[in-house]
Amino acid sequence: MAIVVQPLSGAISDELHTPWGRRRPLMVAGVALQLVSLGLLALAGGSYLGIVVAMLLVELFSNTAQGPY
Repeated sequence: MAIVVQPLSGAISDELHTPWGRRRPLMVAGVALQLVSLGLLALAGGSYLGIVVAMLLVELFSNTAQGPY
């Protein structure tokens, strides 16, 4: 997932122009959504599918935040 998401979010942040700057909005959004995903991971219980989906979301949002960094 990192091979696709990090370069993509980095490229998007290069073209992004906001009052917060170019990189900060994606970093803040990625970290916030990663925290939500970690909560979902904690609530997944013993469901294998739930754990896999929550972990994929954690990785997606982690890489979204790391790309602009």
